[in-house]
Amino acid sequence: MRILIAIDGLPHSDLAVQIGAQLYWFTGCAPTLLTVVPRPADRPHAEEVLALAQERLATAVTDVQTLIRVGNPATEIMREAAAGPYDLLVVGQRPEYGVLTRLTGTTVARILRSAPCPVLVAKGKLDSLLHILLCEGGGTTPSLMSRLMRTLSPLLHDETTISVLHVMSQISVGSNSPDWQLQANASELIAAQTYEGDLLQQDVQVLQEMPVQQSPLVRHGLIVDEIVLEAMRGDYGLVVIGSHPIEHWPRLLLEDLAYQIVVRLDRPILIMR
Repeated sequence: MRILIAIDGLPHSDLAVQIGAQLYWFTGCAPTLLTVVPRPADRPHAEEVLALAQERLATAVTDVQTLIRVGNPATEIMREAAAGPYDLLVVGQRPEYGVLTRLTGTTVARILRSAPCPVLVAKGKLDSLLHILLCEGGGTTPSLMSRLMRTLSPLLHDETTISVLHVMSQISVGSNSPDWQLQANASELIAAQTYEGDLLQQDVQVLQEMPVQQSPLVRHGLIVDEIVLEAMRGDYGLVVIGSHPIEHWPRLLLEDLAYQIVVRLDRPILIMR
């Protein structure tokens, strides 16, 4: 498994490095550290950033590779992620600063728009990545669960717990759905073989073949609100969501559910492509 960690020496990069140490413990794969500077004259600063990150990883990780690129951070990070190719890209998320920054797009926002591989956004508090909330939306092929299993199964261990969450929005459920479904829990939906229940059951069956503990969950309300509330209530160490590249600018980042979740959550988020 190949892991690329993009750092810039600022505080949010420290969390990305710490996550790199946890990933090494799970997978035994030493990550590659990448930093990007705007000018060739800034290479000494880049070398200092990488040396400090290597020092912080030294007690946990050996054989760390380092790279320096010159240019636009988002462009160079995505170029290296594709050229690797890498199975996972880890980036730090700095705090949001005002409307203009959000509209024009931070480095992380641009990466989420078109990254060639899954992206783990390091932010908030870092706990164990073994306690996972997987937010299954359905309607995608392959499913979020199958994408996770296909590319990142080395992250799953017998100590891992995965809660599979499906949010039932009254808007998406529609007026033809029975009223009871708007209050039903996961077990009731699975027993009734509803569309949402079948989605949850399929994911549970996949996880039953893995060395993990699993449980299905349902929440009712607005998708972003309910995912954030469940992440806080369950105190998960990692939230997994799905996303697809945004190909046309009329679909603004502020309207993208994945980006809204990244902005609002206070913990690491894995965005599956």
